[in-house]
Amino acid sequence: MEHGWESAEVPGGGPGGNCSTVSREEEKMNLCRRHEESVILFFHQELGRKKVVTLQRHLSQCDRCRGYLGELGHVSQVIKNHCKSPSDLFLDIQW
Repeated sequence: MEHGWESAEVPGGGPGGNCSTVSREEEKMNLCRRHEESVILFFHQELGRKKVVTLQRHLSQCDRCRGYLGELGHVSQVIKNHCKSPSDLFLDIQW
């Protein structure tokens, strides 16, 4: 699963390159990297209130992070649809 930030290249990152040149798109990707953990915690309803407000502000402006949040929801639903609940597994072991 790729979110658009894993394969980012650093401009001028090669020998003799100028690493101080950062495009607007790279700035967005760096911002998204900083929010990745918050998106996961938000999805699991484990993010503190202040951070929720900050993340919601970011999500309102960031297609990439909204897409990532949507992917988390999709993957979670697929797992729920295809895996047995822990109580079902317990019953299978008992019998």
